[in-house]
Amino acid sequence: MVWKLFTHLWHNVILRNRSMEIDKEIFDGVEDALPDEFQSMSAEGIAQRARLLENELRVLRDESSRLTLDQNGLKEKIKENKV
Repeated sequence: MVWKLFTHLWHNVILRNRSMEIDKEIFDGVEDALPDEFQSMSAEGIAQRARLLENELRVLRDESSRLTLDQNGLKEKIKENKV
């Protein structure tokens, strides 16, 4: 029981450390400064921009799902035509 707990905790530590290493690889040398356009925006303006991006992301995800369904339907038609 103690060994399982220890291995579980150790596994979580390893995963957390690897995650931090990956973050460092990706973001090393990247400045945390905001783009110039955000420097003059109010907090409400930034929040509105975030909502617009979230809406756009939702639309793109919906479109991706629709295209995946269309693709799967076409694959099924191809299989039926081969038979």
